[in-house]
Amino acid sequence: MKRSLAVVGLTLISTSVLAGSTAGIYDLQYLPAAGTVYGESSYAVNDTSIRTDGVDSKINSNTFTQTIGYSVTERILLTASANYLLDESTSVERNKTGSDDGLSDPTIGARIRLMDQADSGLNFDILPSWTIETGDAEEGSGDKDGNNYSGGHTYGVNLNLGKKEKSHQWMVFLNSAMLGETESEDVTTKDKTKTDSTYNLTLGAQYLCNFNETTYLSGFFSAARLGELESKVEGDKTTTDARTSLNIGAEYGFTPTPNVLIAFALTAGKMVEYDVEPEGADKNTVEKERSASGILRARYQF
Repeated sequence: MKRSLAVVGLTLISTSVLAGSTAGIYDLQYLPAAGTVYGESSYAVNDTSIRTDGVDSKINSNTFTQTIGYSVTERILLTASANYLLDESTSVERNKTGSDDGLSDPTIGARIRLMDQADSGLNFDILPSWTIETGDAEEGSGDKDGNNYSGGHTYGVNLNLGKKEKSHQWMVFLNSAMLGETESEDVTTKDKTKTDSTYNLTLGAQYLCNFNETTYLSGFFSAARLGELESKVEGDKTTTDARTSLNIGAEYGFTPTPNVLIAFALTAGKMVEYDVEPEGADKNTVEKERSASGILRARYQF
């Protein structure tokens, strides 16, 4: 769950901008002038509700994320990020079953401008990334907390195509991620769960409208396909069907100075019904899986 929710949740903020002096700190395709150092800090509250064969469960989390970056040239931006899970609790029928917290695996990446609006009429960026496995993943259960490590590597390649006009801008994006094999351990039972590699694909669009020189409103829609998951707990296999997620969101932002952005976003997502089938047992149908998030973020550049 840590990994699949994280990948989908990046939709709203996986953005890039016009190179050089025309770049704005709020731009959908953010790519500041060469030599610029920037940072982005965000705090997110997420609530996920799941109903499986009539049984309700919830996952609530609070996460702080920090990103830093440096523009090597007018067309290349290097980034590094990590998040700190302040708390993630899981409950079934209002009874707490586990919780996780702690620092995540770090992600390093780049934004590379392959085509620039000034020359070609459109901006086209490629964004490779690598989430590096840095520790053993532990799953919380009972009254013992787990951690925020994923237990494996994740490789991503995102594509952004867009254009900036005086009063608005738009972008379409295709985000892909390959999630490597993972292993985690239940902190109470010490049972190990091994999950095979899988993939996530997200296709979406985002539009931003400027009210004036300092404020804007943006919205996005995306559809994600999460690949089939096969996991084994001490040799007992469980297969989770490939799933489709639909996501929408809106963000209001303002720039008190040209080098500072403060924004607040609301997002919502829904999974299409899917099955989870333990080997040798009846399959379970996830009839409902919905999530909602509030995100407060600040971006700043030097």
